[in-house]
Amino acid sequence: MAFKIKINLKIVLVFIGLWISVSHLHADNSYENLSPESLEKLVLLNDPDAASELAGRYVAGKGVVRNYNRAYDLFTAAAIYGGMKHKFKYALIMEEGKLVQQNLTLAYTWYNILASAGQKESAIRRDVLEGVLSYDEVISA
Repeated sequence: MAFKIKINLKIVLVFIGLWISVSHLHADNSYENLSPESLEKLVLLNDPDAASELAGRYVAGKGVVRNYNRAYDLFTAAAIYGGMKHKFKYALIMEEGKLVQQNLTLAYTWYNILASAGQKESAIRRDVLEGVLSYDEVISA
């Protein structure tokens, strides 16, 4: 049992060390100046801004090999862990279908979540999609 506690403590200390090593970079929110490796470390800490920045780089192939699947995964993580701006960006990606196959039902779902939180642009987009989607698609969203 003591060995298991040491392993868990070691994992915790590794993550704390990771957090300390990049926390000074996180403080000024200058993600565009970070290396992909530093952004990856922040992504491991569920930093939505780092995930969004790195996703944009994967889309553009800026400092990394272009990879739309990785970009989609990172935008998804940013939406899950981030605030309204990250969720809105994800809903736009789903609505427009530029990065992945268009999914209006999923876009509607995210816009509905944001509209429930008072985000007016999302309410407008949700209402527009409601007119495009079938009754069953709206109910399933």
